[in-house]
Amino acid sequence: MKLTLNWLNEFLEPKIDEKELLNLLEKKGIEVINFYNYLKDFSGYFLATIIEKKEDKTILKIDNEEFVINENLPGEIGQKVGYHLKEKKILKGSDLAFPYEGYLVFEEGEDEKEVFNYLDNFALEVEITPNRADLFSVFGIAREIAYFTDRNLILPKVENSYEIERENDIEIIIEDLEKCPFYIATKIINLTIKPSPLFYQWRLFLSGLRPVNNVVDATNYTLLQFGQPLHPFDLKRIFGNKIYVRQGKKGEKIRTIDGVEREVSEKVLCIADSKRIIAIAGIIGGQNTEIVENTTEVLLECALFSQEAIREGINFLNLRTEAARRFELGSDYENLSYSANYAANLIAHWGKGQIIKERKIIKKELKKEIINFPLNYSKRILGITFSKDYLLNIFKKLGGKIIKVDEEEIIYQPPSWRQDLKLPIDLVEEIARYYGYENFPSFFHLKIKKIGEIQPFTLFLNNLRNFLVGRGFYETITLSLLPENIKESVNLLNPLNERLAVLRDTLVYSLLSVISYNHSFNNKNLRIFEIGKVYKEEKYLLAIALTGENYPVNFDVKSKKIDYFDLKGIIEEIFIFLNIPEIDYTLKKYPYFSSFPSIAIIYKDEEIGCLGKINKNLLINYKIEEEVFYSEINLEKVYRHLPKEKIYQPSSPFLPVYRDLSFIIDETLKAKEIIDFIKKNCGSFIKEIIVFDSFVGKPLPPGKRNLGIRLLFHPKEQPYTREELEKSLNKIILLIENNFPAQLRKK
Repeated sequence: MKLTLNWLNEFLEPKIDEKELLNLLEKKGIEVINFYNYLKDFSGYFLATIIEKKEDKTILKIDNEEFVINENLPGEIGQKVGYHLKEKKILKGSDLAFPYEGYLVFEEGEDEKEVFNYLDNFALEVEITPNRADLFSVFGIAREIAYFTDRNLILPKVENSYEIERENDIEIIIEDLEKCPFYIATKIINLTIKPSPLFYQWRLFLSGLRPVNNVVDATNYTLLQFGQPLHPFDLKRIFGNKIYVRQGKKGEKIRTIDGVEREVSEKVLCIADSKRIIAIAGIIGGQNTEIVENTTEVLLECALFSQEAIREGINFLNLRTEAARRFELGSDYENLSYSANYAANLIAHWGKGQIIKERKIIKKELKKEIINFPLNYSKRILGITFSKDYLLNIFKKLGGKIIKVDEEEIIYQPPSWRQDLKLPIDLVEEIARYYGYENFPSFFHLKIKKIGEIQPFTLFLNNLRNFLVGRGFYETITLSLLPENIKESVNLLNPLNERLAVLRDTLVYSLLSVISYNHSFNNKNLRIFEIGKVYKEEKYLLAIALTGENYPVNFDVKSKKIDYFDLKGIIEEIFIFLNIPEIDYTLKKYPYFSSFPSIAIIYKDEEIGCLGKINKNLLINYKIEEEVFYSEINLEKVYRHLPKEKIYQPSSPFLPVYRDLSFIIDETLKAKEIIDFIKKNCGSFIKEIIVFDSFVGKPLPPGKRNLGIRLLFHPKEQPYTREELEKSLNKIILLIENNFPAQLRKK
């Protein structure tokens, strides 16, 4: 919302300066998006009074000095224009990027003063949260400032000097008082349609609205000033002298004031006369009754529409206006009569019209909230004891009524403009804001050694990201929310919609969505990862997905499809990088993997992750035709197993020695069992064991498999002799043949 400092200060005594204002709003939870001096680059224009006009010249006067302008300026004798003494130039709207490009005429303002002391200059834009509908007006912001600073709040008086005694023969028929519980119809006659005073046009302009004419500007000005939407109808174009507030009918259409023809339905609340729809209630008016140049009589509508009815209309029409926005969030139902009278007086004053004293009013009594506030409740929530008198003072400043006070609780009725106050916790928030968030004691202790230092876990995640990016992976960042049909998830009590209805408990669906999106653009060779949170048991996971081909198109390297071993190799590299040896892999079923390979990653008898191929049924749901290999690692568990320190080991000055052994083993025997056995019993003089061959079939007997392993001997202190190597090899062969169904292959 946009407003000006001068406009705000019209309601405050004493006035507030820009420095105090900005500091206060920041502390009290009202975000200031922008604050600027709109006219800082313009100066030197003074208000000059028109004292004489002729066909070809105009005489102006500033401080008893006269200036002759050789053209017939707009405006009447006694009115004013902006005149630049040095440049001998008349101020135009185009000079200020104002919608009206011609010469600017001022009806009011003190002579000899600079124009920019008369027009509002300092403007600010604030972000209002949806629960604070009362702040969507200049008066609402001023009321908030008065609440916190003990300033007097000034409400403009509405004079009745334009009223005349005459019958108001308009009839109001409301079909559903739940959707429209309050309606005021005011007649204003004998009007002249013309531009509104420049001072008010300028304020509308700085607030983001386009000046139209004196009637429309009066309703828009009241909207911005008090937050109450109003709508003026050309009374002579209303058929039957009746106003109906009813639901639309299927097939009914209306051309709205923005020139668009819109079809309504039974979901849209409408304003109609005896023949047709003339407005969409609370959202936008129709061209068939809009204020035009020859309008002389106006029916001014000031109503209260239910939030549900307005939201239904907004959703059906896909249209949200300034008025609809305020009705949607809730308007002040006790302020309707005042706003209607204020706007009617503005219209009559600017258009030299008359107000029919009799108003047609339809009103339904609305239920008011009552809050039982225990005196010890704020202490429980905020940790600070507030006296009963202190709390009563806050509630009185908020407005509303103190219904009852005893030793245990305060029974409080919030004011009509604070529809966000419904529960004791809402009042606790007000107590905290009034007390000042900056005054609460801080129990925060910096756990890191110095400001700016990165937390160790964050550093671990960053290092892991850099490692994977260096291996050619792309990082993805996805939403934590998933569609409601996902089983591995945490249900939300109040989801935004069915597509964002649950919190994820795995990253697999997030990465499949990324793959599906890329495949739709024919980007099929993907190496992606994500480091993100899951929520059934809150933790960080690393997810890796591979799909497509292993190598890009190249003239000397044959490309091949990604397979399980490509992914397993990456996982092994990760644990080597993290200096976590002895990772085990074991078969295990997972709901999103095909039967094989479906592997659990084990370290020290604890499952820390999984890897495998995504099953076809799941890929079909995401319209993915390629195979996808996926791994997920619990980073919280991995972080706990990181070595506390890295120990330097000098390289051996001696060359390593390789020896290859081939065994015929049972087909069901796992190579890992043999490798682990060798490491456990002979690991002191063997640095590395590699499986270089594995096959079944002829010439091997049925049920047997050939296993070829390479042993890397790396001497530390002196080279191995031939005899030492032979002795070590014979020991390993003997141990394997004695402990496994295995036999060294002779040929």
